[in-house]
Amino acid sequence: MAQTFIHNFDKVSALGYKQPANDPNAASPDYITHAQLRYSPFTSSEAIAGSVVSGANSTFSFSIEDAQIAYTFKMYYSTDGTTYNEDKTFGGSSGKKLFGANDLSGYATLGTAQSITAIKTFTALPVSSVAPTGSTQFTNKAYVDGLVGWKTCVFWIDSFTPNESTALSYRRIYNNTGVTPTLTYGTNIFGAQGLRITFNRTSSNSDVILPPKLFVDDGFGSKNQAGFLGVSETFSQNSANTTMDLYYVDDIPQTWNVSQVTNDGVDVWSTFTLSGGTLTRAAGTNGPNTDQKFLAATLSRTNSLLAATSVVATSEARKNFRIELRFYD
Repeated sequence: MAQTFIHNFDKVSALGYKQPANDPNAASPDYITHAQLRYSPFTSSEAIAGSVVSGANSTFSFSIEDAQIAYTFKMYYSTDGTTYNEDKTFGGSSGKKLFGANDLSGYATLGTAQSITAIKTFTALPVSSVAPTGSTQFTNKAYVDGLVGWKTCVFWIDSFTPNESTALSYRRIYNNTGVTPTLTYGTNIFGAQGLRITFNRTSSNSDVILPPKLFVDDGFGSKNQAGFLGVSETFSQNSANTTMDLYYVDDIPQTWNVSQVTNDGVDVWSTFTLSGGTLTRAAGTNGPNTDQKFLAATLSRTNSLLAATSVVATSEARKNFRIELRFYD
């Protein structure tokens, strides 16, 4: 809140007595037409201009902001609005403080260091966007936003069924991209199981963070590893994109019912293991098997040797995982 300071200008008449600087009967000031309160270093760039009080040609009013009330001031006047002279009767050569011994502890000053200990709430405060140099300094939102380096949208997938047997359920739990990216099933779009992310914008520099592994409940209190998502090989990370396709790859272990009989001492079924470039054979076992361990028939049999499983890997929902899309441009 600004403080008002009033000053009356006088002059000495030809007969040696003091009188108002301007003719009280004139329509406007006829001698001192302009006035300034100046603070250190007392140049025209550090000045508060005064205004003439209506009905009092020689009286000037100055509005002094709270942050300026502690300054030492000198008075300057002008008869033409261009050339200013110092009024030495106002504080002598040193100038003076206008409001006496004020308690200034609650004011923030421009030119001196201060420690503000109380909590302050700023409703409209322009702050420099340059990098702060101390751990306790603060800056504006635009500067902080620029440090992150990317815009991101985080999807939370509540339920995803690779074969699209149930509706896709997801949410955007965070999004500062300025657009509304979406997720859709992939089978009817690009002919394979997976998801498509639509950006709603052209991005020349984007990527995605995917879950390392998806899981399903086996119905008996345990979890099975149930595949993963990968970015289409046709996607170019640094080209202009509006979509990204995520292919789903099944990875559910399967346990087979294996016949373990022998025929003339030879196993009907054998387990083969690849390790260090060497393939070894052992008696057939009930999995699970991997791409380095597999079953193969050793002898021909006319009857069924391997019972089929009832696992339908793609019909069970994969639940509760996140996908994060990022834009870097």
